[in-house]
Order: sequence, then C-alpha cells, then structure tokens
Amino acid sequence: MTTISAVRTVAERLDYLLGSEGAPSRCAGELRDRVVKLQRDLGGVERFLVEADGADNISGDFARGSVTQLVYEIEDAVESYAHRQEAAAAVSQGRSGGAFRSLWKYRLTARDLGQDLQIFERRIDELKHFMAAERDAAAGRRGERSCNSKGPLWRRRKHNPELDRENIVVGLEDDAQRLRSLLLEDPPELSITAICGMGGIGKTTLAQSVYNDPLLVDRFRTRFWATVSHGFQAADILATMLLSLPSAWSKNEIERMGMMQLMENLYRALEGRRYLVVLDDVWSTEPWNNLRFAFPDDNNGSRILITTRNRHVAEQISKSVLERELLSDDGSGCFSNLY
Repeated sequence: MTTISAVRTVAERLDYLLGSEGAPSRCAGELRDRVVKLQRDLGGVERFLVEADGADNISGDFARGSVTQLVYEIEDAVESYAHRQEAAAAVSQGRSGGAFRSLWKYRLTARDLGQDLQIFERRIDELKHFMAAERDAAAGRRGERSCNSKGPLWRRRKHNPELDRENIVVGLEDDAQRLRSLLLEDPPELSITAICGMGGIGKTTLAQSVYNDPLLVDRFRTRFWATVSHGFQAADILATMLLSLPSAWSKNEIERMGMMQLMENLYRALEGRRYLVVLDDVWSTEPWNNLRFAFPDDNNGSRILITTRNRHVAEQISKSVLERELLSDDGSGCFSNLY
C-alpha cells in the first residue's frame, strides 16, 4: 500500500468514530472535535504527498516514511478503541461482567484515545512545519528567488525548469558534501554543527539529504529528527526519542515521566551508541538549553545538527556554523561561510 493510500484508508477509518453514512457516532464532545481535526489535518498531509510525488523532492522518502508510521499508529489506536468499545457494549448488555465494569471500561477507552489523539496532533504539527519548509525550499528550487546584479536582490524571473533542476542538484550536492565530511570526519568528541540562513534557502532540504545519505545511515545506526520551531515542548521531543529506542519502559510509563526523568533515561539509553540528532528550525537557544544534557559524549563520533534562521542562535549553540546564502547567478545555493 502506498503512503497516500494509507492516509486515505486511515481517514476512512476515522469515519467509523464519527458515525458517517447514518451510523451512530462513537465519540462526542472534545473527543469528537479532536477526531474531526485529525481527519482534516490528514487531508492536508495527503495533498502535500500528492504534490511531492509530482516534484523533484529530495526529502520525499523521509516525509513518506514519517507519515506511514504515523497513519499505522492512528489505525492501531482506532482499532483498539473500537475493540474496547465493543467489549464495553457487551458488558452493558449482560454478556460479560456487570454495569460498573462497563462504565469503567468506557472511561478508560475515552481517556486513552484522547491521549493518543493529543500525541498525533503534536506529530502532525511537526509534519506541518516540515511541509511548510519543503514548500519554501521548493519555491527556491523553482527559481522564484534569484540574485541579479542588474536588478533587485529578490525578483521573479522566467526560467528553464530543466536547467534550474540541474543547477540545484549541483549546488546542493556541493554543500551536502561539505556537511557530510564534517559529520563523518570530525574528531571523536560529540560535535554540534549549525546550518543558518533565511527561510526558504534550503536548510531543511540540505539537512534531509545528509540525514538520509547511505553513508550516514550506515555510520549512525541511531538517528533522530525533531522539528523544534515555535511552541515546542522539550518533554515531547525527549519522549519521542526515548520511545524509538529499545528500553525497559512502556509507552505509558514514558509519557508519565517528568522532564528530568526523561533526560536521565534518554541519556542512559544513548550511552555507548553512535547517534545523529537533527534539530530543525530552531528559533532560539532555549530548545538546546532544555535538551543538551540528554546527549552523552562517549567519544564515539556522535553528532548533532541544527538548522536555524538566526545566525546569533547558531553561534551560541555551535562552534561550527555553515551559513547558507542566497541563490547565486547560476541558480544554485551555497555555503558562504564556515567558521
């Protein structure tokens, strides 16, 4: 099943909860509102994937992988909710247990689904930030922004799509190679590299191209990608990272952990692992200050990569800053500084 088909299928499964086509609704109030919002958000994700399939999208594989994992988890949550609700209905009809047990089961079911929906909303918000960055990058790749010595710094221009595509690939690959070398060849100590530049300049696209590079995938068996942006929750990022690692804690136990406990447990889970962490769209030093102590330095070549629009933020977090400048005359982007 393709990712787009999976999104459509899970959107149809949400109809089960909403009681479409004359069937009774299986959720009400705030729970129903969350389901409606989730279904609407999935429609936006589907449209993005349709656009990405028809474009030269360098990070399409990452988007599809993230979405596929998310929709499978949503489907599991809906199936679990449906199963428990049917069991509760059987209890209430006297086929198993008593009325009190039925009421208790329904309360547990509603609470659990509500918590799952909150998690799904946060993850879709991360996807929205990623999709917005991709659209900005796509606009740059189409040549809608260019430098021209005879006119304004930014202006629309007619362009040859085939020529632009070739230039973008060359320009991106040059920068990707420099970044790849930094991540692979630096000393064994944990190092932090920052990519900075204005919105739409291709920071996220560049980071994605390196994140998915086979050489780095092979070297860093433990990898995390987190979109930070405005309104980020450090605990959510730490919990997501911890959930992706083999550990002795269940999902419910991790979700109940406090900030310090999450940091300590993630630190322990990462000890001895060579990892790559990407923090995308960092707007201030606060996210890094809230997360930094969760990452051990075992002198095994682990790396952290951040992207930011703010050079001051980049310089505060990292000693290795790559500043990505505007599109050059040949239509390609490049790093202007490494310092």
